[in-house]
Amino acid sequence: SVLRQSHFLDARTDPSAIASILPSEIAKRETAPVVAIYNVKGGVGKTTLTINVGMYYYKQRKKRVLLIDLDAQTNLSTALILPIVERVGGGPFGFGSSVRRRDVFKGLLDTKKSARFLLLDARKAASDPANDFELNSYIHTIERSPGGGSRLDIVPGDSELHRFATADSKETLAAQKGFIRFVEQCRTE
Repeated sequence: SVLRQSHFLDARTDPSAIASILPSEIAKRETAPVVAIYNVKGGVGKTTLTINVGMYYYKQRKKRVLLIDLDAQTNLSTALILPIVERVGGGPFGFGSSVRRRDVFKGLLDTKKSARFLLLDARKAASDPANDFELNSYIHTIERSPGGGSRLDIVPGDSELHRFATADSKETLAAQKGFIRFVEQCRTE
């Protein structure tokens, strides 16, 4: 089965094992690993754990990290995609200026750069295996190292993701199949 092909680290039995085992498991791999953090219950630290694991590999291990926010609450996206604050007008040293905040996260959703549009396109891609994804259409770069080696990217979440929970099984399976292709393409590129 598909589940048996994956290696699972179960944090329910020993949460500290994740911190000690995960780095060595990732170091063993030749290709980029996929780490999924999942729990149906809210408030158990999924977002916090995801941010910390992602930042560890980006900052400490100098890796390229792609986070995919598949939660309709979009907490991961709103925590990492910060608004840009701009000073407008004013004289020397900013006196008399006003502050304008530009919501980067909302701007990404307006350009269809989100997990919802990825899954919609993944449905179509499932029936056309020769067609690759245009990764930049979905991925937003949060930060990159000055040398260009490490990078922190995200596929932003979308509050409309709940629609996939109620889609018929044929559409859901097509989105899942296309999503797996997207992840594999990300791993190679």
